Amino acid sequence: MLQPAPTNPSKPSPVSSIGNVPPSYYPASMTRTVKNRLATYAHYVGNSGGKWERHNLEAYALFLSQSLQPNSVKAHLSTVRQALARLARDRDYWYSYTQGMPMLEAKAAVDEIVTRLRDAVEPFKVPTKISQETPDDTFKRLTLAEQRELLSKPDRDTLAGLRDAAIIGMALATGLRADELCSLIVADLRRYVGGELAVHVREGKGGKERLVPYGAEKGVLVLVDRWLARAGITEGDVFRGVTKGGDVLPTGIDPNTFARRLARYADVNPHDLRRTYAKTRYQQGMDLLAIRDNLGHADIRTTQGYIGTIDVSERVPTAGLDYGG
Repeated sequence: MLQPAPTNPSKPSPVSSIGNVPPSYYPASMTRTVKNRLATYAHYVGNSGGKWERHNLEAYALFLSQSLQPNSVKAHLSTVRQALARLARDRDYWYSYTQGMPMLEAKAAVDEIVTRLRDAVEPFKVPTKISQETPDDTFKRLTLAEQRELLSKPDRDTLAGLRDAAIIGMALATGLRADELCSLIVADLRRYVGGELAVHVREGKGGKERLVPYGAEKGVLVLVDRWLARAGITEGDVFRGVTKGGDVLPTGIDPNTFARRLARYADVNPHDLRRTYAKTRYQQGMDLLAIRDNLGHADIRTTQGYIGTIDVSERVPTAGLDYGG
């Protein structure tokens, strides 16, 4: 059963469980339809990790599109946007979760949450259909040269630039989804599977846990460690927000922020980096089933779609049978 957040929580941190639905999320009066829409989204948030300070309505629209017509999806999203707009205005509620923080740190944390909520309210085009077959040239997959160029673009002399380089590096090195990268904590960075150093995805898509070995890409940890040291982070969220004044926020960035920052450096999105990982590993000889497991796919056909079209030179048989002509 959904319950409102406590007025005076014992732990000063942003609300992050489905049991803590902010009171202003629901309007003072509402129809049964509105109540059902908001309850549906609240459960979606809970099933997606329960992060009320992080929202991705585009992903939610895709989720709804699997069972609703486009006009129904638009109406549903309109209701949710109004609720998130109420949350963005309820700064007192978010400040209730910063008790014990220095004033400047508390303000920065609340500003970050409010910004995320306002970004989530911004409208986007609702998909009219879900297609399992998408033309290969719709997506981008970077060559090794393009990957190196992308990694070189963030200004690593700045905190924000160093963080951007680190999260881009992790995306290319591990193939993690944007939300998985944004949810990483320091303890996730160095785990072992079969004696191999790996990154721990505590809860991937569908609530699945997995470990992704770094292998030859373990050097990315040098870059991530440099960011952590500069930011003064020893535990908790790895990739955090940075204010214009250079202050590091106590909470991690969200996938929308990652996508916006990535777009500053190249015409790619976070999922392009995931597809890049798939194709690069395949070209380097990694088994298709291993790529599937690292990406956390349930169906190997999805992995094949990520790899995309294989160059003709890779499809030419190198040995033939003796046909006795």
